[in-house]
Amino acid sequence: MITKKFKTIILIIAIFFISSNTILANNFFYDIWGHWAEEEILWATNDVPLFVGYKDGTFRPDDNIKRTEFITILFRAANLREIIKYDTIESDKTEFNVQNDNQIIEENKEVTEKKIEDKKVTENQNIENDTINDESILNYKDFNSNHWAYKNVEKVYNYINKENTEISFKDIFPGDKFNPEKPITRIEAVLLSSFFTAPPIKEQELEFTDISKDYKYYEQIKKLSQLGIIKGYGDNTFRGEKNITRAESTAIIKRVYKEMNFISSNYLEEINLIEDVFDNKFMYFGDKYFTNEKLSNEDRLYMNAIRTLEYLNIVESIPYELRDRYDSNPIATLKELRKLDYWNVVGVNNYLLKYDAFSDSKKEELIIEMINDYKSRDDIKDNESKLIFKKVTSFIEENKENISDNAKTEIFEGLKIWEESVKEYEERLNIIFLKSKLYINSGLYSKALELYNLEDKKESEIEIDSIENQKYFIFNKAYILLKMKKYNEAEEFLRQGFEDIKNHEKYKLSQKSIDKDFIGCIKKVLMEKEKSDVNFIINQDTLEE
Repeated sequence: MITKKFKTIILIIAIFFISSNTILANNFFYDIWGHWAEEEILWATNDVPLFVGYKDGTFRPDDNIKRTEFITILFRAANLREIIKYDTIESDKTEFNVQNDNQIIEENKEVTEKKIEDKKVTENQNIENDTINDESILNYKDFNSNHWAYKNVEKVYNYINKENTEISFKDIFPGDKFNPEKPITRIEAVLLSSFFTAPPIKEQELEFTDISKDYKYYEQIKKLSQLGIIKGYGDNTFRGEKNITRAESTAIIKRVYKEMNFISSNYLEEINLIEDVFDNKFMYFGDKYFTNEKLSNEDRLYMNAIRTLEYLNIVESIPYELRDRYDSNPIATLKELRKLDYWNVVGVNNYLLKYDAFSDSKKEELIIEMINDYKSRDDIKDNESKLIFKKVTSFIEENKENISDNAKTEIFEGLKIWEESVKEYEERLNIIFLKSKLYINSGLYSKALELYNLEDKKESEIEIDSIENQKYFIFNKAYILLKMKKYNEAEEFLRQGFEDIKNHEKYKLSQKSIDKDFIGCIKKVLMEKEKSDVNFIINQDTLEE
């Protein structure tokens, strides 16, 4: 009786003193309290649910992790980061499997000795007959689609062989047997993880005493060491053949998951404009509506149509009791105003392009009308100008094969008019960005780059107050250099820009997000450079053959 009470008291004390992280966790395990990887385990089972514990409430952190288990966890992480995706047809089935992998693992461990022996007999017969168990693309005699982890391993196998030409999945696990139940080693985990990480932005020598520079996987180990994903032992050794535990796996996967973000994020994918709070506002495109000048009936019809569109942008439909205040068919009203040659062609055509469906040729006609009206007016504000040219540039991007030279000329002339009257430096940069988009859509990358080089010279003569303006300029120029395959120049420009930003007085206010963006962009360039180098080597080998 005393013993039972004593145990209860000890349990209460233990629960009281566990970390706050564990208390807040949805999933926690009594065998991880005070473990060196407690934080990582809680992260991997709660924040990002990659691991699942066992039915008895344990995590078993110091157990070895098998090849299939580690690859499954890696697959889950890659799937959450949208690097590897489930097949649409298999989605529900696979999701169920992912949530129950660990329970299945545990059940497999409880298989009777007889079943194990039967399995061994079957495997031996297959080996003797030199046959593969089924139509598995993995071509291992002891691993087929009947295995709980097969789909997960197959996905990783396909990704590795598609994304990499230096090392294949079979290089990591050679031979005709996969040994799915075998504990995974440090070197195997490193090689698998290396395919899901971007290059480090700082180079340094590898200091593991048991890894020489001529070791065939030296670069992969060096990469993950520089990224801080793997660490050595106290004697500065790597010990690649040592098995890793479930706890060690959570630490590795947590770091890999963070790095995966740089692969899945859209860094340097396009030219971006500097945005502001007015970009999503409904503009009237003209000063007349805000002066004491008398408004015509057509003016009132136009204003009410725009007010209605703005209201419908917030709610799905206009309440019955408010219908008399709004236009029952604002698009029809705008079309009628266009037929009547209403003076505000910019405003009418802008909203027709935004809300109505036209053929590409009709859209081009509306755009040319809009730009011609724009060139003849002096009452269009900078934020309204940005909306106009953002829309027409997007149209060209979507229809670059069919857009006429006349339309391109009109748009460039319109941008020139805006440039002559622009007041804010931010919008002057946006004009450069829009022009560069037009050049890029015509394949004129050198002309696009020239715009930035000219602005570079001007920037050196003025003090730029906005750190955001600097970022947009740097990233957009780097994008053009990347598209031109000027990898070294793009990397150097980004690194120099990063250093310049760090010296800005406002850098500390947004340091975390700025660092993330610059590191992501630099990594994107390094990844593209790596691909280019590999393709060059392959092409050279092909030529030699």
